[in-house]
Amino acid sequence: MAGEIRVVIADDHPVFSHGLAQVVQNQADMQVVEVVADGAGALDVIRRSKPDVAVLDVGMPQLDGFDVAQHVLDDQLPTRLMFLTMHAEPAIFERAMAIGVKGYVLKDEAIREIVQAIRTVAMGRLYLSPALSEYAVARAFRDK
Repeated sequence: MAGEIRVVIADDHPVFSHGLAQVVQNQADMQVVEVVADGAGALDVIRRSKPDVAVLDVGMPQLDGFDVAQHVLDDQLPTRLMFLTMHAEPAIFERAMAIGVKGYVLKDEAIREIVQAIRTVAMGRLYLSPALSEYAVARAFRDK
């Protein structure tokens, strides 16, 4: 991907989201467009700014990450979506993959992984936290 990767971060925990934004902003190839604390704000910024990647918390006020993702997909916006969450539960992960989310990063691994995850998702590729990658592979081959 040529140029800067434009990123929106949506998370209702300000200390976490602003720390994450600082990590992203410190990358020469990334620009944080905006940090928002709820799903409605995230959807507004995504519609207005059309960032390359939106990093969404699953649980947010007003609209949750799934609601935001569904609106972005329904509106056929060019923004690629990734979830940043503390939820490692298979049902939540599977729901995210089923609606077309391109990245799924667990918050406890976020600071280490976020930069690579954003770059991978911006290229249109799938990025999963290692803990979930193992689950996804095991599930894919379980019935074989």
